[in-house]
Amino acid sequence: MATKTSHAVLDRSRSGGRERSERPGPLTIRLADRHRWVGFLAALTAAGGFAFLWVPNLGNRVATGATGTSYLLIGLALSGLLVAASVTRRGVLMAGGALLVAVGPWGPEFAIQIIFFVYAVFLMVMVARQTRDTSRGDNRISSWLSGLRLRFAPSPAPAAGAVRPRAASSARYTAPQRRRR
Repeated sequence: MATKTSHAVLDRSRSGGRERSERPGPLTIRLADRHRWVGFLAALTAAGGFAFLWVPNLGNRVATGATGTSYLLIGLALSGLLVAASVTRRGVLMAGGALLVAVGPWGPEFAIQIIFFVYAVFLMVMVARQTRDTSRGDNRISSWLSGLRLRFAPSPAPAAGAVRPRAASSARYTAPQRRRR
């Protein structure tokens, strides 16, 4: 069964076509469009959860100096931040928004906090992998060190006088004909 994979999309510089020679960082990674929709769904779920928890307590004191209204507004603001991060499709911002929703005013609902925390960690790991994949080979120090390693490491060259193994036969290979004298 074929699976779809998401690929990183790098932002191009907007400075008149001049490319910068910096390494691509986490803020230049944009996630696939399906991750945007998952972010919207997560923000909608968070807003619904906050509303379900705090609408019955509107105007009532639920903690020292806090009312259900203030907690509802805080939760909806955090859900709005997750929506704004999802619009940009930047994985780091989406992970930050999901982390803020995870530590939001959930009251006794620890299971929902854990779900949003796991979603934030998933986004962070995905962005870290895509950043590493897109920047592989761009690091001057690592390429210099690998060059040194190849220069000073013993190569698996055959010893002098060693007989070369015979090549495997294939259907397309025709052996050279010996000349008759």
